[in-house]
Amino acid sequence: MECPKRKPNRLKSVDYHTCGAYFITICTHDGIPLFWATDAETVIRLRMDSYQSVGADRIRPLLSEAGQIVDRSISDIPARYPNTVLDHYVIMPNHIHILFRICETSARSVSDIIGQTKRRISKELGKSVWQKSFHDHIVRDEEDWRRIWTYIENNPAHWEQDCFYTEI
Repeated sequence: MECPKRKPNRLKSVDYHTCGAYFITICTHDGIPLFWATDAETVIRLRMDSYQSVGADRIRPLLSEAGQIVDRSISDIPARYPNTVLDHYVIMPNHIHILFRICETSARSVSDIIGQTKRRISKELGKSVWQKSFHDHIVRDEEDWRRIWTYIENNPAHWEQDCFYTEI
């Protein structure tokens, strides 16, 4: 019996090794919320350990231990891939959004960077938590970049209206 073929996720006409800006969304397997702190003890500890003043109009989610691992791994992308610039990202309970640029043509493609980051997080967590693949959007121009940046910035405040929303 022949296995079903998956629909290709990437545009065939685009070289994902070249300079450009990319908006990436990666979801947890089955939409399981893992990345925000939910129990009172964790919330109290995280508030004491990592309280940051961020302005009244911005919600800064308190990350679970898994969320902190994700945060470190995403923050390390420019160090691991020197030709990249991490513009903005947000860690939601069951998905992450990353806006980054590849500044020089590289041996590493967007798929390589995201795949290796997902594997690194899974290894540190001791299990795979990710849905297969990821969603990408090639940023077309500065207006598109600004719209995405604003979406990422405001995403936690609109969690209950998010298409990935689940009770935590």
